[in-house]
Order: sequence, then C-alpha cells, then structure tokens
Amino acid sequence: PSGPNSYITYEMQYPSYVRHTFPVDGTSGSPCCDVDLALTVTNHSHKAQSLVLALLQTAVGYRWVGRSKRCITDLGAGTSRTVALKVAVTAPGVHNLNTFSLVYAETQALAAMPQGQHLCRVGQGSRVAE
Repeated sequence: PSGPNSYITYEMQYPSYVRHTFPVDGTSGSPCCDVDLALTVTNHSHKAQSLVLALLQTAVGYRWVGRSKRCITDLGAGTSRTVALKVAVTAPGVHNLNTFSLVYAETQALAAMPQGQHLCRVGQGSRVAE
C-alpha cells in the first residue's frame, strides 16, 4: 500500500478470523467483539513528516473504538511507527477494515489510503483469534 508519491506506506496487522458469542434469540452473549489491530506507518522520504490518521465511521458491522483522528508527529526519515487500534464488531461476517486514510498534517494532502481490502472474518461461537 502506498500514497500518491510512495513516500508514506503502511502495513496493517490484524487477525484474519475471530469467533465471538453474539446474543442470538435471547441467548446470552456480548453485543460487540473487540478486535485489536496495529497499523505500522513508514516514512520513505528524506525528512521528518507529521501525519493525521483519520478513522472513518462509514462501515456497517463495525466501528472504530477511540478517537477518530490520531496524530503521528515527527515521523523521522526512514523510520516507522506503530499505532494500536481497535474495532468493535457488532455482527458476524466478513468486515473490510479499510475505512481510514493518512494525510500530511501541514497540507492535508493525501499521504496514503487503503489499497485493496483488509478482511477480518468474525464468526459466531466461542472467542478464538487466529
């Protein structure tokens, strides 16, 4: 995944499959399944960059937990930083976790946005992460 100028790239780590006991027909269970993710952002330019990570609440079936904007300040040239993220999944199914973007803090120009799909499958049953 890369931005328009390939100076900023990212890698997202998350479980590809999670099981969770959602309440069904009056049975007990938790209405949300929290899934932890890690987004590693790398600066390939020759100078420090400050970025804003925007988490967009546009998807059906999950929502980002916490602040919708995160600042990544002074990301040094040739360095990476990992941001811990979490989504609350509200229904079983396959969820595409690509509802975010990275922009340069100073100009608001797009630095990187999701390329392709980041699919996390959540199944009904006892919680297990793979």
